[in-house]
Amino acid sequence: VTNSLFGGENVIEVSTPDIPSAERWNDLERLNREKELIGIYLSAHPLDEYSVILNYVCNTRMVELGDISALAGREITMGGIVVGIRMGTTKNGVPFGVARIEDYSGSAEIAFFGKDYLTFQGYLKEGLFLYINARCQPKQWKSNELEIKVTSMDLLSNVKESLIEKITVLIPLATLNTELITELSTLTKKSQGKSELCFKVIDIDEQLQIDFVSRS
Repeated sequence: VTNSLFGGENVIEVSTPDIPSAERWNDLERLNREKELIGIYLSAHPLDEYSVILNYVCNTRMVELGDISALAGREITMGGIVVGIRMGTTKNGVPFGVARIEDYSGSAEIAFFGKDYLTFQGYLKEGLFLYINARCQPKQWKSNELEIKVTSMDLLSNVKESLIEKITVLIPLATLNTELITELSTLTKKSQGKSELCFKVIDIDEQLQIDFVSRS
């Protein structure tokens, strides 16, 4: 009990409650919490780890599936994170699944029926990062309608190293300093892989370049 500055009355001090310790969220859980709270990914996007594949290997974005007539006859490669799943059975008793997949452009639903469902059902789980090969073709029993026919599927983590054999980082000589070297060293140690990593230092004024290859 202490004396109050107001009227000399005694007041009771209220102690600040201790904050309980909690396990730190992993990156994906943190980003999902952000989206639940404010409707968007704020600090990063869960697909950033695979941005090179999505931007330079895949030839189709999810937003393009909104008008598949423009994709007729095309072989399609795309990727994204599974954000929703619907399962069911047709009137004929055939099982099916519909996956909503999201990339940087937006999200779209891809349906799997019959044998396709049995083949790919292991990938129809929320939170998986998928790399998809497909074909836009006429439906088997309705040739006047188009469908996205998935031909193969894999995890983005599996194809990340097999699809990217070599990465070359271009560095202007004018920007090369100790801080940049330290940052590059930290990034390469944090994100190690099997792809060959090369650096190309360029002197624009003298029109010279020097190539370096990472030893690890």
